[in-house]
Amino acid sequence: MQKCKFTRLAIGLLAVLLIASCKKSSAPEHSKLIPKNAGIVFKVDMKSLTSKTISLQELVSEENLKQMGQDSEEAKKTSKTAKKFLDSGIDLLNSAYVFVTDIDKDNVTGGLTFALDNEEKFLKFLKDEAFWQEVGEKKPEINDKEKIKIATFSNGNKIAWQGKVAILRSEKPSDDDMKKFFSLKDSEQLVSNASFKDALNKNYDILMWIDADQAAKAGTQGDMQATAALSMVADTKDTYMVLGFNFEKGKITASIDYSGNEVMQKMNDQIARNSISNDLVKNIPFAEASTGFSIALNLEGIWKYLQEKGLAGEVDNSLKDIGLSGDLLSKALTGEIFGVTEKVNFDAKLFAQELPVEFVISLGIKDKAAFDEAMNKLNNQAKGSIRKNGDNYEFPQGFGGIAVKKNVAYITLSKSFFEAINKGESKLKGDLVDKATSFASAIYVGKPFFDALVNSKNYKSSAFGEVYGSNFPFESIIFTSDKVKNKKNQTLITITMTDKNKNSLMVLADMAKKADEIRKKEMERFEKEYNVEEGFPESGNMPKIQENEKVLEDK
Repeated sequence: MQKCKFTRLAIGLLAVLLIASCKKSSAPEHSKLIPKNAGIVFKVDMKSLTSKTISLQELVSEENLKQMGQDSEEAKKTSKTAKKFLDSGIDLLNSAYVFVTDIDKDNVTGGLTFALDNEEKFLKFLKDEAFWQEVGEKKPEINDKEKIKIATFSNGNKIAWQGKVAILRSEKPSDDDMKKFFSLKDSEQLVSNASFKDALNKNYDILMWIDADQAAKAGTQGDMQATAALSMVADTKDTYMVLGFNFEKGKITASIDYSGNEVMQKMNDQIARNSISNDLVKNIPFAEASTGFSIALNLEGIWKYLQEKGLAGEVDNSLKDIGLSGDLLSKALTGEIFGVTEKVNFDAKLFAQELPVEFVISLGIKDKAAFDEAMNKLNNQAKGSIRKNGDNYEFPQGFGGIAVKKNVAYITLSKSFFEAINKGESKLKGDLVDKATSFASAIYVGKPFFDALVNSKNYKSSAFGEVYGSNFPFESIIFTSDKVKNKKNQTLITITMTDKNKNSLMVLADMAKKADEIRKKEMERFEKEYNVEEGFPESGNMPKIQENEKVLEDK
């Protein structure tokens, strides 16, 4: 008996979990108003954002509005009006969707879909003449007699709603146009698109979904040459991009999710590698990177692709002046590149002996004989100023050189780095090494970079430095992108903030507030430097010009 009860309980719990998971993955009802021909959709998850930062009530409070720069009277008025809007019957903690259709045509259209939590309140809000007077608008004309209710504003904008789903459009649509959105078949809704549906199931605070094919057509509209050029290097059919942003304590993450087609998959297989070889990050003679990057390409595959597309001749023409060719480079190099800097000197003077940045760039060598041939051709162009010493190539006047170790060429302008690389000193560790050897490409800006910036004279004397001092808001930035697999890939950008206890969105909001203070300080400096307070001399106080005029009159 107990076993049966336990079995029934387990089945019941499983059913609840299944129902809950179905609800979570199903598209919100108001997202079903977005038509399938939408090319761009922008979504904001207000519930997620406000739970991490500040409630809507706090946001529109008089105190917060004053902090944002409004005077007492203005803050009081704005707060009163905003609180009426918060009680309008709109579900402001739900997601809202802005969509754009026909972006490849002259007449771009679109709309905003949103949810209601109380239809009666919403209707009362629309009929509140006092509110519309406060915001300087006329009360809309409302038809609430039919199943689909429509409010028409004086500028032609319309809001239509049915139950708890609503849509706003601004192209002076007819009532029939508005009603069509509520009768879209499943196949006519954008949620039938697998990429869009997948994007909605990801927990992004803010996202933008893009149909790359429509965006490409819009970008090259009326330009046949641009369209032809784009089609030669990229196939955007059934290609979608999702830009997603999340704001956490002390961190911002931005993701670019790509979903492509078979043509783009084959091209990526031909021209890209999974990551650079571990050999390229060896023999770097300093432990901590200030900045760095990596690119994992297959140069031979790229050259073949360019030949197939008929673009190889143009590349060869551009290389001819330095005595090289695409064919020689594709034989000499793998296409893997790794670049890293140790120090950045923001106070370095132009043309001074001290370098503004100390760096090492490593290249993967595919064929040593072809590499030497390419270097000989470059040296001929440099009139023999590059001295070959064993496997190495030394630059004139002690400016480092190219140290060749096994299958890697290390390029540096630092004599000390050049010598350390030849000794085999390998010290570099940290995130940059891990990301570069794990992803198809990476970009890194580390804490040493921002520390050098904050400690520089140029920063301290700037208006930005005067406002922020040593509390610079950003600590590091890491960008990674993996190779396309199964026609998909992801690019991830992580920005680490200095303040780990504050939500990154609030840090950005604080920066927006301080931007005005920085602008004022810059203006004060400008006025002081150019003595603007004294004004420009009047025409009567220009003796030199008057003297010249008198000479001309005498003549």
